[in-house]
Amino acid sequence: MTARFFHVPTAELARSFDAEVTVEAEYGSYVMEGTLYTAAHHQKDGPYVGRHVPGHETTGRPSPCNDTGIPVLTDKWPNARDVVAVSHLDLDTVGGCLRTMGYFAPLFGAAHAEFWALAEYVDVNGPHRMDPNHPEAHNLLAFWAWMEACRPRMSRDEVEEVTDFVMEAGQALLRILVQRHAGLIAAGQRFAARGRVLGSVSFVRHCRVGEYLVVAREAAQFVNHCYRLDDGQVADVVVAFNTAQHSVTVSFESPIEGLSCRWLVQDLWGPEAGGHDGIAGSPRGQVMTAADRDALFHEIVEHFGSDLDPWADG
Repeated sequence: MTARFFHVPTAELARSFDAEVTVEAEYGSYVMEGTLYTAAHHQKDGPYVGRHVPGHETTGRPSPCNDTGIPVLTDKWPNARDVVAVSHLDLDTVGGCLRTMGYFAPLFGAAHAEFWALAEYVDVNGPHRMDPNHPEAHNLLAFWAWMEACRPRMSRDEVEEVTDFVMEAGQALLRILVQRHAGLIAAGQRFAARGRVLGSVSFVRHCRVGEYLVVAREAAQFVNHCYRLDDGQVADVVVAFNTAQHSVTVSFESPIEGLSCRWLVQDLWGPEAGGHDGIAGSPRGQVMTAADRDALFHEIVEHFGSDLDPWADG
């Protein structure tokens, strides 16, 4: 029997769910704590502040994938009585979950420390910040490709068991890091190539406004994660028109003082537009066009006070 891993999607559900260990079970400022251990690092202060937060480099918490304090629940396969809860499923969370199992200890030896250091870096800085020439980049890309193909769709309203997925993810990492599986590595390269193509074909225009780079994109899928341009520049703001959903989304690469994505979209399209400070979109169900994307792009450029022509391509 294995330990049981559960996806707990909301803070409301988390408050009534018990687990021995929690891994990145963070919901804004609320952290679901485990009875044995809590692996969390996305808080701005308090006991679960991350070591990536300025001023907490030596005292903050590491990403769960690098958290050596996570207890091994059993030496081989965990006992069915053990429960681990997560709020989402990404590489950092998976790594924290795998640390509860002695069976996967080979993944966390010194030989793979650089891989997990890179995993922590992209978890707090974004995948677009990864140096494509990093010696572990090909391994990260291989796992992302596997995740793209194998990660299940999770409910946003119910607790779901994800034990099988966690075990499969662990086996995939063993094949990538220990066995150096050529097929998985090649899949990672194809994954990276698709990302580069998407970044190129979705590009519409950009405008540099002082220290800020604003980029307009258009595609039949989500492209607000495409901050890196073909020339290596990293955008601060992406404004995208989704031609399949007929929606517009704006996102910030990192927080911008005095500016909120939610405020921007609501200023243009009213209170039914919504989201968060870092990413927000047009009202659900309202048909948008490229012209709406351009209006938002222009408003952002004006906010930054550009004297440049915001409609100039390139």
